[in-house]
Amino acid sequence: MNAAGTHKRRIGVITTSRADYSHLYWPLRELSAHPDVDLAVFALGAHLSPEFGSTLKEIERDGFPIQARIECLLSSDTDTGMAKTIGVAILGLADALTAWRPDILLLIADRYEMLAPASVALALRIPIAHIEGGEVSQGAIDDQVRNALTKLAHIHFTSTATARQRVIAMGEQPERVHHAGAPSLDHLKRSPRLDRATLEAKLAIKFSEPTILAAWHPVTILADTNMEADALFGALAAAPGQLLFVYPNSDAGSHALIERTRALAAMRGNTRVFINLDAITYWSLLAQVDCMVGNSSSGIMEAASFALPVVNVGMRQQGRERAKNVIDAPADTAAIQAAIHDALRPEFRAALRGMSNPYGNGTAAKTIAHILTATALEGLLIKQPAPLTEGANGALPAEDPPPVIVVSPRPVELPRQATAVTIFVDPPAMSRSQKGTIFGHISFVMGDQAFPSAGYTDLAVAFICVWLDAIELLSQPVFGGCFGVGGGLGAARVHLAQRLGGSAGRLHAHAAKGAVAAVHGCGRANAERLRGARLDGPRYPDAGRQSEAWAQGAAAAAGR
Repeated sequence: MNAAGTHKRRIGVITTSRADYSHLYWPLRELSAHPDVDLAVFALGAHLSPEFGSTLKEIERDGFPIQARIECLLSSDTDTGMAKTIGVAILGLADALTAWRPDILLLIADRYEMLAPASVALALRIPIAHIEGGEVSQGAIDDQVRNALTKLAHIHFTSTATARQRVIAMGEQPERVHHAGAPSLDHLKRSPRLDRATLEAKLAIKFSEPTILAAWHPVTILADTNMEADALFGALAAAPGQLLFVYPNSDAGSHALIERTRALAAMRGNTRVFINLDAITYWSLLAQVDCMVGNSSSGIMEAASFALPVVNVGMRQQGRERAKNVIDAPADTAAIQAAIHDALRPEFRAALRGMSNPYGNGTAAKTIAHILTATALEGLLIKQPAPLTEGANGALPAEDPPPVIVVSPRPVELPRQATAVTIFVDPPAMSRSQKGTIFGHISFVMGDQAFPSAGYTDLAVAFICVWLDAIELLSQPVFGGCFGVGGGLGAARVHLAQRLGGSAGRLHAHAAKGAVAAVHGCGRANAERLRGARLDGPRYPDAGRQSEAWAQGAAAAAGR
């Protein structure tokens, strides 16, 4: 009880690793100082693992009350190990949260281990508060974990205004969703950073220009979680100056990454590897290095506060909001090297002076603590459903038929009655490098046949863009004869070659050929649904063999 004789509010906080603990430090500090809060920390996962630095001792050193220490992280390097870790964590948390049942359980971010406390809290009817929902990282299973936690949570703290909009769009009540900012940024205002000399002494290094900080994690959405690592390590082996590497997360493939990192450090001079850096040391390091390279969220969320140039590689952080300090590069050695060169240019660094960080200004912890202590507990478990959008006559809007695009990387035999073909693409969520490379999951689906790719090349996307242009032209009345069986096909090709050809070269010619065949097989009504449809992608003057193969595939798919 508190001084007034009333029961304190029990707030439990889950932490699984050094990464989320650095984000939770200041919310924990605010909650521990609150007179009406009974705080308990539940530590699990990598915190108890010697392989990842046994970071539980940081929590003990900081003096936060640890209610339970739950051993659950399997010493495995597979996705099966990750799945079993969730199961073991559930068993331990079921007992721990039953013995000390909080009024609210605070979770953060998107680590797969967080599914365990969320599942246990659901069964035990414990309200969940979640930090950093509504963000996007399409290259990792974290994206699905984050969205699952959002739907299981009852109070939401988002890092950006856009993230708040996404959480509300998922059906969460607006009054439950609070734009707090990223709590990791509170260190910027409230934690004293180490000066250069002190940092050098602590890390036993001497900074030499340029100093590159590398942070790379397995890309868990891929079957081979280290598929993109070859390009990164190839670029870093040839990178200039000093290289400082930090350990990866405890995901499938992390052990292989650690061995590879050690091998690079042994082969490359002026390279150091750090198993674990506490939050103050890490923040101090961000203030001293010249560039950061990798696929860590800290390059997106925290580095902007230091106007630090960041080369974000590959698809792991695809779709996440980013500031102008981030240069996106595909998982290609030459592209990464070029991006590092750009990031290290003095002109680029100078252009970042005075920039703002979209993830907040270092006041998140106070907002989070206030909401957690002030929110009424009565009725918190019962969430209201999102209102359904009604049409003008009060009825729900009918489902629009999918747009028809016959697209295939290889000839496909159509069924007797052709089914609509749908293209799934999210241009706003696609990130691209300054050279225009598209990173994005694009799937072309025909009936029950799908042709997915983790990231089509510029060339393929450019071909499809021109193809859509051609189909839009074909839906105009002047080409009406193209849509009848056997009518106007040759004439349409000639017209399109004239309209789209010329200096554009074979790309347009093949796109015209494929588009005519596609529309001829689909019919005018379906083609007209494509008017206005676009992919956000570059145009290339010559598609070569690839565009020809796509056009031939399109013609075959359209029944030619």
